[in-house]
Amino acid sequence: MVIVGSAASTTKMIAHWHIQSVGDTPAIESLAWSHGHKNWFYRHFDHAAKVIISYMFADSPLLRGRILDVGCGDGITDLGIALRQQPQLLIGVDPFRGFDRLPGVLGSHALGHLKLPECLRFEAADANFLPYADDSFDVVISWGSLEHIAGGYLQALREIKRVLRPDGLFFVTPGLYYSNFGHHLGEYCTEPFFHLTKSLEELHELVLGNEPKYMDRAGEFASSAQYWQWFNELNRITVPQFERELRALEFDFWRVALRTEDLIEYTPKLQGYSMQDLATVEVYLSCVNRKKQRGT
Repeated sequence: MVIVGSAASTTKMIAHWHIQSVGDTPAIESLAWSHGHKNWFYRHFDHAAKVIISYMFADSPLLRGRILDVGCGDGITDLGIALRQQPQLLIGVDPFRGFDRLPGVLGSHALGHLKLPECLRFEAADANFLPYADDSFDVVISWGSLEHIAGGYLQALREIKRVLRPDGLFFVTPGLYYSNFGHHLGEYCTEPFFHLTKSLEELHELVLGNEPKYMDRAGEFASSAQYWQWFNELNRITVPQFERELRALEFDFWRVALRTEDLIEYTPKLQGYSMQDLATVEVYLSCVNRKKQRGT
């Protein structure tokens, strides 16, 4: 408490808060939320979880039920959702077991002491063959995973619809191939739309002939050969195409948010590409699973 003024003047009481760590707890300044959006952990644990919970699902009570995350990666966003919502169950699936990195990720962000909630579990399952019964989940989420399903993702969407209960909620944000970030090769080049303007041979030389400049990440350090494989497996998703596919599966749209480029410089090599495809960086979509109840 600080007193401003003197004995001869009116005194004003101004309260000041000072927060500090005590005992063996991590220093406040070491925690991700104190660094904001520049911090990888904050963007995935805090920001991404709140985008799903509040921005796209409007704090729906269904988030207290059974949730499935298809393509959960390291699982950090699932942890953020589980701690905030305390659902009955949250399962994150990743066939490549990215979630095995989660303890290390927490440890490197001063949260190694944190115990995972009992409602949260992870399984190495394939999105094309989800090992769950029909109508098993109230909510399904998929952030940045559908573009990585080698050979296409329509079977995965069908599986998501199958395991999601009637009137259940689906949140999805797929990687958009034709955007300036759709290549997933930002560790190799910052030239705008280089994945569309360079030949396949030039891209091969760029990736295989250089070491990646690892960005802010969760401890996954892939080889150039892996990056090249992932690039060639990418599904070339566009917003109009994705909208048609979801409508065909009888999902009713609830909320949609688009993030776009401020300006596109059309070079000669970009003339053949749609302005919408180039300008749309991300699409966030929540929708409702319209399917009949059994026996109706």
